[in-house]
Amino acid sequence: MNLGRFIGWFWLLSSLGLVLSCGGGGGEEGPVSPPVSIATRTILVTPALGGFSAGAQVELISPSGEIFGVATTNVDGNATPLLGDITGPFIVRVTGAPGVSFFNERSRTQDPFPPAARLLAVVPGFPAIATSPSIGVTPLTNAAASILIANPLKPIIDGSSEPEIQEQIATVNARVAVVFGLDPSISLLTRPRVLRSTSDLLDSTDRASLQLGALLTALALAAPNNDLIAQANALASESRLNNGALPQSAGLTSKVADLLATVLLAIPTTTSRSLVTTLQPDPTLSKTSSLEAIARSVGIQISLATGVTIPTPTPTPTPTPTPTPTPTPLPSCPPGLTELGTGTATVAMGATSTGTFGVGAAPALIISNASGTVYCRL
Repeated sequence: MNLGRFIGWFWLLSSLGLVLSCGGGGGEEGPVSPPVSIATRTILVTPALGGFSAGAQVELISPSGEIFGVATTNVDGNATPLLGDITGPFIVRVTGAPGVSFFNERSRTQDPFPPAARLLAVVPGFPAIATSPSIGVTPLTNAAASILIANPLKPIIDGSSEPEIQEQIATVNARVAVVFGLDPSISLLTRPRVLRSTSDLLDSTDRASLQLGALLTALALAAPNNDLIAQANALASESRLNNGALPQSAGLTSKVADLLATVLLAIPTTTSRSLVTTLQPDPTLSKTSSLEAIARSVGIQISLATGVTIPTPTPTPTPTPTPTPTPTPLPSCPPGLTELGTGTATVAMGATSTGTFGVGAAPALIISNASGTVYCRL
């Protein structure tokens, strides 16, 4: 499927599409926020290797590299930088600082997130109607961002137009999501339900948030050692080299899928456990179903980014082949009678009669069906 068609649909339907809700996931549902002026609109950003402490710096950066929003995480590990009237694509960069830590879900300890540590995400955008946007910044979003951003210290995204950059961003996010087996309906940018301490429980009524949180917990448990920052950096490097595929990490993605069953046991309620589905990873992105999932995910992301519904192309129906009729075999003479020859029916089809055959007018039994007539010597 040609991903470029989605941009064409966007311009065609920009005045006709239905506006979609673009609020974030990432935790328990709260009351509906009252309308806000877009000029004062903030975005809720949740960094996650496990839950973060206060003090991590969160920056919003344009594709050309200008920083336009800055905030630090609070005691709940969230930051709310000013997004304002920005509706197009942008970059989110999370940078560590002295005293900043995150909950390591593998070692069950609070680990430092130092000044040299960074996590990135690339965002297609949020329409003006999305008054309470939110995203998560995780090792998975970092792996996707690395495809487009060579230098996290000076992040830029090349592109000649906003729609082109949006499609690039949607595509890299989709590729990494499909590598790990996420359903295309779940955005890689969803705020995950992350664990913040040894007493925290992985529970939520938000399907996407819980699914992504469970995946990240399984990813931490699958790490070769307790250095989750090193794991995130390694995934980003491999993703950049392979355009989102992780062929060298095939064992890791398979282990993550297997460990998800263990993670599910830690979810306290049956209702919440039922929200999490199994993962079908494709680390090489070689399956036809993966390419279809990427295309679907790109369409969903651009719809959410622009507020325009992108129609799913109707598949061409497979025609039902007309069965070839089995020909009726020519009738044969009964046992003991010799065939004199065949010809066209001289009696009603399916009938049997007696008569003569040939110049010598030999007496014959005549047997006829749809395929012809046989004469048998009497």
